[in-house]
Amino acid sequence: AAGDGVGAVADRFAALLEGGADGEFYREAKDYFLYAQLRAQGEDATRDRAAGLGGTVALSELPKLMRALGHFPTEHELRDMYVELNAEGYDASSSISFDRFVAIYVNHRSVFAVEREDIDAAFEALGADAEIGRGIDRKDLYRTLTHEGEPMTRG
Repeated sequence: AAGDGVGAVADRFAALLEGGADGEFYREAKDYFLYAQLRAQGEDATRDRAAGLGGTVALSELPKLMRALGHFPTEHELRDMYVELNAEGYDASSSISFDRFVAIYVNHRSVFAVEREDIDAAFEALGADAEIGRGIDRKDLYRTLTHEGEPMTRG
């Protein structure tokens, strides 16, 4: 039951995920999507729940879902996703289906995984040196993160 009965388009996108529609990653994506639905309904609710993936989640859940799956889009990348969805008729008050979420994920995820060496190089660029045990001063890191590059808040 690849894709659990989703349409041909959804199956094509699912096939682009590691392991396809029968893989661990796809199951994990479904779990996170269902959890987002549970959060929206209220985790402690005692009323009957909407059935399975037939439902949708608020578009505002998109960044959380992407991050839960290991893709940490910048604000600019999120705007690109919203522009794409807006062109299809979605707006800020819209909800998104699981199939559409998978398509957005496939189209906007990072092509290359971030490796340990990439993280080390980023910290070295900020002044750290693991070989001699020199780290980065917390205040300097905070200043850099909040005043340079893409805006970041303490939130």
